[in-house]
Amino acid sequence: MIIWRQVVLGVFVVLTIGLGAGCSTPSLIISYPYQMRSVKEAVAEGDTALALQDLAKHEDSVDRVLYFEEAGRVASLGGERDVSKQKYEEAYQLIRDEWKKPPLGPEQLLAYAGALTLNDNAIPYQVPGYEKIFVNTFQMLNYLESGNLEGAAVEARRTENEQQAAFRRHQDEIEKARADAEKYNINLENSDDFQQLLSQMSFSAQRVENSFQNAFSFYLTGVIWDRLEELDNAYIAYKKALEMFPNNAYLQEHVLRLARELKRIDDWDHFKRLFRRELPAFHTPQGAGRLLVILEQGFVQAKEQIFIPIFWTERSYTVALPYYPPQVQQSWSASVFAQDTFIGKTEPVCYVRELAVRALVERYVGIAIRQVLRLIIKDQLQNQANRQNDTLGLIVGIASVVTEQADRRSWLTLPNNIQIADFWMGPGVHHVTINGLGFPGGFQVPVEAGKLTVLRLQQPGGRVAVHLAGPL
Repeated sequence: MIIWRQVVLGVFVVLTIGLGAGCSTPSLIISYPYQMRSVKEAVAEGDTALALQDLAKHEDSVDRVLYFEEAGRVASLGGERDVSKQKYEEAYQLIRDEWKKPPLGPEQLLAYAGALTLNDNAIPYQVPGYEKIFVNTFQMLNYLESGNLEGAAVEARRTENEQQAAFRRHQDEIEKARADAEKYNINLENSDDFQQLLSQMSFSAQRVENSFQNAFSFYLTGVIWDRLEELDNAYIAYKKALEMFPNNAYLQEHVLRLARELKRIDDWDHFKRLFRRELPAFHTPQGAGRLLVILEQGFVQAKEQIFIPIFWTERSYTVALPYYPPQVQQSWSASVFAQDTFIGKTEPVCYVRELAVRALVERYVGIAIRQVLRLIIKDQLQNQANRQNDTLGLIVGIASVVTEQADRRSWLTLPNNIQIADFWMGPGVHHVTINGLGFPGGFQVPVEAGKLTVLRLQQPGGRVAVHLAGPL
């Protein structure tokens, strides 16, 4: 009797700590999307300083890597490039240290304080592959905006290495989830509700083969290798981006251009037949400079929570799971003008929401297994408490209901989608305007022969953050 009373007391000690203002696991009871509302509102209104102050309150929590990711993005939106670099580097170091370890199974994850009797939010945030890649990708842009092409190249190499590491870890996680399902005799294939959720999310992310590779990251590394005249590396990166976005005209152009310059005759013939249309240029124009326009729109969708029944040993357990409900992909192209002459439109190169959905799908079996095991333990606590007395049974029952929360944490200041426009232009200062963003003034954009200029437009809400890099 004394033992079980101590267990119940322990549950409520952890719960009380979780509700406290100084909690080291801030998402334990209050969902992460709800906590981030004030940050996103401040960012949308252009008050990034307030958003950074809010995020800084949680940088000592067990979820600090997530808050470093958010702070890196928010600082970038506010033009605080050095702060953004620092936060991304801190996030990168934490992720690197964590990823040196093998993926943890349910026993190890549930061993974290509170994770056994509360919910997955008691477990330190496990960074998915797509977020890890964006840390390096956005750091590349920070270095470009600082005029440091070599620093951007270092991040490009990191990004390529991290995508390979993410692939290996993904394979390990798949095998681990399969083994755990067999070990605990949890057959999720017989759960219609679970399979329906899995199918629905898989369908909405069907254009994404995996969560840890995205066309924008490959494209940007290609741009850097191109500028450094490492054309073989650039060609490989462009081709990988094109595999994911085969209808992007800018990717088509650069693949054809480098296939010709590198004398890849078979590729040249293949891609010409595949695209079936004339493209602006199949070679690097002499005396021209390159203008890259990057458009980052909106905020990525947050996870929601759903309760579904899952059967185990002929009993039904109602579990709380994170999920992404269907959403119409909201994106709109922007028209680009130079000297009031239309030169092209931005085209999508990354749907971030689909990467986030795919990442959840990849981890869904492991999440469900932990939820079922946790509910079994809670059920045992409930039965033991009921045998002691009605009051203890009521207390444990209330604690079980209050703490049954899905883990809805994810990097929420990421854009909803990323688009690009890519032009060869004559040297000089060009008056560039972008229609469709509510930004009528335009920009004076310098272009130099053989060099790269980057015009980056971030539009998380009604405001547009503008960053100009180069010529580099």
